[in-house]
Amino acid sequence: MIPIPDPNASPSSAVELRGRRWLGWLGVAVALVALGYYLVALRAQAATLQQIVWGRSAIAWLLLCIGIYPLTYLAGALIWCLILRAVGERLELRRAAGICAVSQFGKYLPGNVAHHVGRVALARREGLSVDHIVVSLLFETANVLLAGTLGAGLLLMNESAAVSVPSGSVSILGIGVAVVLVVCAVLVMLWRRYRQGQPQGTAVDLRWLPVCFGLQCGAFVIHGAIVVLLVRGVLGIPQGSVAVLTGAFALAWVAGFVTPGAPAGVGIREAVISLGLAPLLGTGGAVAVAGLLRLVSVFGDLATFGVGLVLERANRRDR
Repeated sequence: MIPIPDPNASPSSAVELRGRRWLGWLGVAVALVALGYYLVALRAQAATLQQIVWGRSAIAWLLLCIGIYPLTYLAGALIWCLILRAVGERLELRRAAGICAVSQFGKYLPGNVAHHVGRVALARREGLSVDHIVVSLLFETANVLLAGTLGAGLLLMNESAAVSVPSGSVSILGIGVAVVLVVCAVLVMLWRRYRQGQPQGTAVDLRWLPVCFGLQCGAFVIHGAIVVLLVRGVLGIPQGSVAVLTGAFALAWVAGFVTPGAPAGVGIREAVISLGLAPLLGTGGAVAVAGLLRLVSVFGDLATFGVGLVLERANRRDR
Protein backbone atom coordinates (compact mmCIF):
# COMPACT_ATOMS: atom_id res chain seq x y z
CA MET A 1 0.00 0.00 0.00
CA ILE A 2 1.35 3.42 -0.97
CA PRO A 3 0.65 6.06 1.69
CA ILE A 4 -1.18 9.20 0.49
CA PRO A 5 0.45 12.41 1.73
CA ASP A 6 -1.67 14.64 3.94
CA PRO A 7 -2.29 17.91 2.04
CA ASN A 8 -2.57 19.78 5.34
CA ALA A 9 0.79 18.53 6.63
CA SER A 10 3.56 21.11 6.88
CA PRO A 11 6.74 20.62 4.80
CA SER A 12 8.80 20.15 7.94
CA SER A 13 6.52 17.40 9.26
CA ALA A 14 6.55 15.68 5.87
CA VAL A 15 10.36 15.74 5.85
CA GLU A 16 10.44 14.42 9.40
CA LEU A 17 8.07 11.59 8.43
CA ARG A 18 10.22 10.64 5.45
CA GLY A 19 13.30 10.74 7.67
CA ARG A 20 11.74 8.34 10.16
CA ARG A 21 10.76 6.00 7.35
CA TRP A 22 14.25 6.00 5.87
CA LEU A 23 15.73 5.43 9.31
CA GLY A 24 13.38 2.49 9.83
CA TRP A 25 14.28 0.97 6.45
CA LEU A 26 17.97 1.47 7.23
CA GLY A 27 17.51 -0.43 10.48
CA VAL A 28 15.74 -3.26 8.66
CA ALA A 29 18.59 -3.42 6.13
CA VAL A 30 21.20 -3.58 8.90
CA ALA A 31 19.20 -6.32 10.63
CA LEU A 32 18.97 -8.33 7.39
CA VAL A 33 22.72 -8.01 6.79
CA ALA A 34 23.42 -9.12 10.37
CA LEU A 35 20.98 -12.01 10.02
CA GLY A 36 22.67 -13.00 6.75
CA TYR A 37 26.06 -12.97 8.45
CA TYR A 38 24.75 -15.22 11.21
CA LEU A 39 23.15 -17.66 8.78
CA VAL A 40 26.37 -17.89 6.76
CA ALA A 41 28.33 -18.53 9.97
CA LEU A 42 25.73 -21.10 11.01
CA ARG A 43 26.13 -22.94 7.72
CA ALA A 44 29.94 -22.80 7.94
CA GLN A 45 29.82 -24.32 11.42
CA ALA A 46 27.26 -27.01 10.55
CA ALA A 47 29.74 -29.82 11.14
CA THR A 48 30.63 -28.48 14.57
CA LEU A 49 26.99 -27.96 15.54
CA GLN A 50 26.15 -31.52 14.59
CA GLN A 51 28.47 -32.67 17.36
CA ILE A 52 26.13 -31.30 20.05
CA VAL A 53 24.77 -34.24 22.03
CA TRP A 54 21.04 -33.74 22.58
CA GLY A 55 20.63 -36.12 25.48
CA ARG A 56 18.26 -35.82 28.43
CA SER A 57 20.69 -33.61 30.30
CA ALA A 58 21.02 -31.05 27.49
CA ILE A 59 17.25 -30.93 26.94
CA ALA A 60 16.68 -30.51 30.69
CA TRP A 61 19.11 -27.57 30.80
CA LEU A 62 17.37 -26.00 27.80
CA LEU A 63 13.93 -26.36 29.40
CA LEU A 64 15.29 -24.89 32.63
CA CYS A 65 16.49 -21.83 30.70
CA ILE A 66 13.06 -21.41 29.12
CA GLY A 67 11.50 -21.70 32.58
CA ILE A 68 13.82 -19.05 34.04
CA TYR A 69 13.31 -16.61 31.17
CA PRO A 70 9.86 -15.27 32.26
CA LEU A 71 11.41 -14.08 35.54
CA THR A 72 12.97 -11.22 33.56
CA TYR A 73 9.46 -9.99 32.68
CA LEU A 74 8.39 -10.23 36.32
CA ALA A 75 11.37 -8.02 37.19
CA GLY A 76 10.38 -5.68 34.36
CA ALA A 77 6.81 -5.45 35.67
CA LEU A 78 8.08 -4.58 39.16
CA ILE A 79 10.36 -1.91 37.68
CA TRP A 80 7.47 -0.42 35.71
CA CYS A 81 5.30 -0.33 38.86
CA LEU A 82 8.00 1.62 40.69
CA ILE A 83 8.50 4.04 37.79
CA LEU A 84 4.74 4.61 37.62
CA ARG A 85 4.80 5.36 41.35
CA ALA A 86 7.65 7.82 40.72
CA VAL A 87 5.48 9.75 38.23
CA GLY A 88 2.37 9.70 40.43
CA GLU A 89 0.47 6.54 39.39
CA ARG A 90 -0.43 3.35 41.25
CA LEU A 91 -0.71 -0.07 39.62
CA GLU A 92 -0.78 -3.49 41.28
CA LEU A 93 2.09 -5.79 40.40
CA ARG A 94 -0.30 -8.50 39.20
CA ARG A 95 -1.94 -6.10 36.76
CA ALA A 96 1.40 -4.72 35.59
CA ALA A 97 2.72 -8.24 35.06
CA GLY A 98 -0.30 -9.15 32.95
CA ILE A 99 0.04 -6.03 30.81
CA CYS A 100 3.78 -6.51 30.27
CA ALA A 101 3.44 -10.24 29.55
CA VAL A 102 0.76 -9.76 26.90
CA SER A 103 2.09 -6.63 25.20
CA GLN A 104 5.72 -7.84 24.99
CA PHE A 105 4.89 -10.20 22.12
CA GLY A 106 4.32 -7.18 19.88
CA LYS A 107 8.08 -6.70 19.64
CA TYR A 108 8.15 -9.39 16.95
CA LEU A 109 6.13 -7.18 14.61
CA PRO A 110 8.04 -5.01 12.09
CA GLY A 111 8.94 -1.60 13.46
CA ASN A 112 9.70 -2.86 16.98
CA VAL A 113 7.20 -0.47 18.60
CA ALA A 114 3.97 -2.50 18.75
CA HIS A 115 4.76 -3.74 22.27
CA HIS A 116 4.87 -0.14 23.52
CA VAL A 117 1.61 0.72 21.77
CA GLY A 118 -0.03 -2.38 23.22
CA ARG A 119 1.13 -1.54 26.72
CA VAL A 120 -0.24 2.00 26.48
CA ALA A 121 -3.62 0.63 25.36
CA LEU A 122 -3.81 -2.01 28.10
CA ALA A 123 -2.61 0.40 30.81
CA ARG A 124 -5.13 3.01 29.67
CA ARG A 125 -7.84 0.42 30.30
CA GLU A 126 -6.67 0.29 33.92
CA GLY A 127 -7.39 4.01 34.24
CA LEU A 128 -3.82 5.30 34.00
CA SER A 129 -3.06 8.67 32.44
CA VAL A 130 -1.65 8.45 28.90
CA ASP A 131 0.88 11.15 29.78
CA HIS A 132 2.09 9.17 32.77
CA ILE A 133 2.26 5.95 30.78
CA VAL A 134 4.38 7.54 28.04
CA VAL A 135 6.72 9.17 30.55
CA SER A 136 7.10 5.89 32.42
CA LEU A 137 8.00 4.08 29.20
CA LEU A 138 10.64 6.70 28.41
CA PHE A 139 12.19 6.33 31.85
CA GLU A 140 11.94 2.55 31.66
CA THR A 141 13.71 2.47 28.29
CA ALA A 142 16.44 4.78 29.53
CA ASN A 143 16.83 2.61 32.62
CA VAL A 144 17.27 -0.62 30.65
CA LEU A 145 19.67 1.03 28.21
CA LEU A 146 21.88 2.33 31.01
CA ALA A 147 21.89 -1.07 32.74
CA GLY A 148 22.60 -2.82 29.44
CA THR A 149 25.45 -0.47 28.67
CA LEU A 150 26.93 -1.16 32.11
CA GLY A 151 26.68 -4.87 31.39
CA ALA A 152 28.36 -4.40 28.03
CA GLY A 153 31.21 -2.70 29.87
CA LEU A 154 31.87 -6.01 31.66
CA LEU A 155 32.60 -7.53 28.27
CA LEU A 156 34.73 -4.60 27.16
CA MET A 157 36.98 -5.03 30.20
CA ASN A 158 37.83 -8.56 29.03
CA GLU A 159 39.84 -8.12 25.84
CA SER A 160 39.95 -11.84 25.08
CA ALA A 161 36.17 -11.99 24.65
CA ALA A 162 35.24 -8.67 23.07
CA VAL A 163 35.32 -7.00 19.69
CA SER A 164 36.49 -3.67 21.06
CA VAL A 165 35.62 -1.12 18.36
CA PRO A 166 32.03 -2.21 17.58
CA SER A 167 31.35 -2.89 21.26
CA GLY A 168 32.56 0.54 22.34
CA SER A 169 30.51 2.24 19.63
CA VAL A 170 27.36 0.43 20.67
CA SER A 171 27.95 1.25 24.35
CA ILE A 172 28.45 4.95 23.63
CA LEU A 173 25.34 4.97 21.44
CA GLY A 174 23.36 3.22 24.17
CA ILE A 175 24.37 5.84 26.75
CA GLY A 176 23.49 8.62 24.32
CA VAL A 177 20.05 7.21 23.60
CA ALA A 178 19.38 6.71 27.31
CA VAL A 179 20.31 10.32 28.13
CA VAL A 180 18.06 11.60 25.32
CA LEU A 181 15.16 9.49 26.62
CA VAL A 182 15.58 10.80 30.17
CA VAL A 183 15.56 14.38 28.87
CA CYS A 184 12.45 13.65 26.79
CA ALA A 185 10.69 12.11 29.78
CA VAL A 186 11.44 15.12 31.96
CA LEU A 187 10.27 17.53 29.23
CA VAL A 188 7.02 15.62 28.71
CA MET A 189 6.32 15.60 32.44
CA LEU A 190 7.13 19.29 32.83
CA TRP A 191 4.84 20.11 29.91
CA ARG A 192 2.03 18.09 31.47
CA ARG A 193 2.47 19.87 34.81
CA TYR A 194 2.56 23.24 33.05
CA ARG A 195 -0.60 22.44 31.08
CA GLN A 196 -2.44 21.43 34.25
CA GLY A 197 -1.07 24.38 36.22
CA GLN A 198 0.66 22.16 38.77
CA PRO A 199 4.04 22.85 40.42
CA GLN A 200 6.94 21.57 38.35
CA GLY A 201 8.74 20.30 41.42
CA THR A 202 6.24 17.44 41.84
CA ALA A 203 7.04 15.93 38.42
CA VAL A 204 9.09 12.87 39.32
CA ASP A 205 9.93 11.18 42.63
CA LEU A 206 13.59 10.42 41.94
CA ARG A 207 13.95 8.18 45.00
CA TRP A 208 12.59 5.19 43.08
CA LEU A 209 14.89 5.46 40.06
CA PRO A 210 18.09 4.03 41.68
CA VAL A 211 16.02 1.08 42.92
CA CYS A 212 14.73 0.55 39.37
CA PHE A 213 18.28 0.65 38.01
CA GLY A 214 19.42 -1.97 40.52
CA LEU A 215 16.50 -4.24 39.65
CA GLN A 216 17.25 -3.87 35.94
CA CYS A 217 20.86 -4.86 36.51
CA GLY A 218 19.48 -7.91 38.34
CA ALA A 219 17.33 -8.74 35.29
CA PHE A 220 20.42 -8.69 33.09
CA VAL A 221 22.13 -11.02 35.56
CA ILE A 222 19.22 -13.45 35.07
CA HIS A 223 19.80 -13.27 31.32
CA GLY A 224 23.50 -13.86 31.95
CA ALA A 225 22.68 -16.91 34.05
CA ILE A 226 20.68 -18.29 31.13
CA VAL A 227 23.67 -17.83 28.83
CA VAL A 228 25.92 -19.58 31.37
CA LEU A 229 23.51 -22.53 31.57
CA LEU A 230 23.42 -22.79 27.77
CA VAL A 231 27.22 -22.66 27.46
CA ARG A 232 28.04 -25.07 30.29
CA GLY A 233 24.91 -27.19 30.57
CA VAL A 234 23.75 -27.65 26.99
CA LEU A 235 27.04 -27.26 25.09
CA GLY A 236 29.38 -28.52 27.81
CA ILE A 237 31.89 -25.68 27.28
CA PRO A 238 33.66 -24.75 30.54
CA GLN A 239 35.01 -21.38 29.36
CA GLY A 240 33.41 -18.04 30.14
CA SER A 241 32.78 -16.30 33.44
CA VAL A 242 29.33 -15.14 34.50
CA ALA A 243 30.43 -11.50 34.12
CA VAL A 244 31.69 -11.93 30.55
CA LEU A 245 28.69 -13.95 29.38
CA THR A 246 26.31 -11.48 31.01
CA GLY A 247 28.19 -8.67 29.28
CA ALA A 248 27.90 -10.47 25.94
CA PHE A 249 24.13 -10.67 26.27
CA ALA A 250 23.87 -7.05 27.43
CA LEU A 251 25.98 -5.87 24.49
CA ALA A 252 23.84 -7.85 22.03
CA TRP A 253 20.64 -6.53 23.63
CA VAL A 254 21.74 -2.89 23.38
CA ALA A 255 22.85 -3.38 19.78
CA GLY A 256 19.50 -4.90 18.86
CA PHE A 257 17.57 -2.18 20.68
CA VAL A 258 19.32 0.81 19.12
CA THR A 259 18.84 -0.63 15.61
CA PRO A 260 15.47 0.76 14.45
CA GLY A 261 13.08 -1.54 12.66
CA ALA A 262 14.68 -4.83 13.81
CA PRO A 263 11.88 -6.94 15.35
CA ALA A 264 13.09 -8.23 18.74
CA GLY A 265 16.66 -7.51 17.59
CA VAL A 266 16.56 -10.50 15.22
CA GLY A 267 19.85 -10.89 13.37
CA ILE A 268 21.61 -8.09 15.24
CA ARG A 269 21.84 -9.89 18.56
CA GLU A 270 22.87 -13.18 16.98
CA ALA A 271 25.65 -11.47 15.00
CA VAL A 272 26.96 -9.56 18.03
CA ILE A 273 27.03 -12.67 20.24
CA SER A 274 28.69 -14.72 17.49
CA LEU A 275 31.39 -12.10 16.99
CA GLY A 276 31.85 -11.16 20.64
CA LEU A 277 32.17 -14.68 22.06
CA ALA A 278 34.02 -16.35 19.17
CA PRO A 279 37.50 -15.67 20.68
CA LEU A 280 36.36 -17.24 23.95
CA LEU A 281 34.12 -20.15 22.90
CA GLY A 282 35.30 -20.71 19.34
CA THR A 283 33.24 -19.78 16.30
CA GLY A 284 31.12 -22.92 16.49
CA GLY A 285 30.38 -22.47 20.18
CA ALA A 286 29.52 -18.79 19.81
CA VAL A 287 27.18 -19.46 16.86
CA ALA A 288 25.50 -22.27 18.81
CA VAL A 289 24.99 -20.06 21.87
CA ALA A 290 23.43 -17.33 19.73
CA GLY A 291 21.00 -19.78 18.15
CA LEU A 292 20.08 -21.42 21.46
CA LEU A 293 19.54 -18.05 23.09
CA ARG A 294 17.10 -17.06 20.34
CA LEU A 295 15.32 -20.39 20.80
CA VAL A 296 15.00 -19.76 24.55
CA SER A 297 13.73 -16.21 24.01
CA VAL A 298 11.07 -17.23 21.47
CA PHE A 299 9.66 -20.08 23.57
CA GLY A 300 10.10 -18.03 26.74
CA ASP A 301 8.13 -15.18 25.16
CA LEU A 302 5.39 -17.63 24.15
CA ALA A 303 5.20 -18.99 27.70
CA THR A 304 5.15 -15.45 29.10
CA PHE A 305 2.38 -14.47 26.69
CA GLY A 306 0.30 -17.44 27.85
CA VAL A 307 0.76 -16.51 31.50
CA GLY A 308 -0.13 -12.92 30.62
CA LEU A 309 -3.43 -13.97 29.03
CA VAL A 310 -4.35 -15.83 32.22
CA LEU A 311 -3.45 -12.80 34.36
CA GLU A 312 -5.36 -10.41 32.10
CA ARG A 313 -8.46 -12.60 32.30
CA ALA A 314 -8.22 -12.63 36.09
CA ASN A 315 -7.67 -8.87 36.14
CA ARG A 316 -10.77 -8.30 34.00
CA ARG A 317 -12.88 -10.35 36.44
CA ASP A 318 -11.62 -8.29 39.38
CA ARG A 319 -11.95 -4.93 37.66
